[in-house]
Amino acid sequence: MDALLELHTELGFRSHLWPLIAKEAGYGYYRELFTGSPERVSTSWAEFSRRFAALDWYSTAREDLVAASVQDSGLRLDLERLDRPFAGQSFPSHSEVQDAVTKYIEHDLLVRDGPDHPETMALFVALLKVYMDLGRLVPAERLNARSLQTRARLVARLATGYEPQFDVHGDPETIKSLAFTKNLPGPPLS
Repeated sequence: MDALLELHTELGFRSHLWPLIAKEAGYGYYRELFTGSPERVSTSWAEFSRRFAALDWYSTAREDLVAASVQDSGLRLDLERLDRPFAGQSFPSHSEVQDAVTKYIEHDLLVRDGPDHPETMALFVALLKVYMDLGRLVPAERLNARSLQTRARLVARLATGYEPQFDVHGDPETIKSLAFTKNLPGPPLS
């Protein structure tokens, strides 16, 4: 983080911060998977974490390490798929959309509430920790306006579990993000 702050006067959320956030979240997820369910992986946590630490999140080498260590592709962390679970899919009718969403939610609840997948709770905790660290480590004035908007949307997505339907506007004088929604009455959220 210090290196990023030294190199850039403004930090972009997607370009500068997201790869670090994804890697930290991945570390928490895989730590729980490897230590809590060693029968689901093919190498030790010590070996995996040593190699994982040296790799960029979006590198082919990291993808290869995960594929070699976690044979069940359903257990491999795919943050983009979690963010957009229906990307690339189309549904010919409203009822098919409802069925797909219902099945997705039922499966998600089963995985998150069941004792067989503690790595999903570890992912949630890791994302919360990253968010807290982000506020402590990165001064808000170093985030560009788009980063402030993205951060506000990330918080809303973590809190509600879905993409928020609101507009985010940065206030350059207070360096706060204000969220406006058409769905709820009242003043903006900051």
